[in-house]
Amino acid sequence: NAEKITTDPLEKPTSFEHAQQVEKNCVAFAKDVRKANKMLAKVDELVKALVNNKTTAEQQIEEQVPSPLDLDYFLAILALFIEGFLFSQHLHGRSALDQKVHTLLYYPVFFAAIFVCLKWQKETIGV
Repeated sequence: NAEKITTDPLEKPTSFEHAQQVEKNCVAFAKDVRKANKMLAKVDELVKALVNNKTTAEQQIEEQVPSPLDLDYFLAILALFIEGFLFSQHLHGRSALDQKVHTLLYYPVFFAAIFVCLKWQKETIGV
């Protein structure tokens, strides 16, 4: 399991060099999250390509047995929640302006994820 869970906050920098190292680590983490989001987008594209290139027999089977999961909405919601979580959790050691900007950025991302959930529910129920 490559995931590390901790409740310890980031330590406060003791020097300018230490602050640069902390920021460098945060930037590396943000780049890793961006790579994960890009990989999820590629998976989404591949799923769409598979859906568009079905044979007739597969289409008939799909009509008889509907897919239990709509991957377009699921992956979009997952990517938005990951991005919002990233914006909300990497504020330690940042200036007040950076903290304000990141706070202002994660609100619309979470609202977008909620609206995608509502749209998904509306299309699923057909209301």
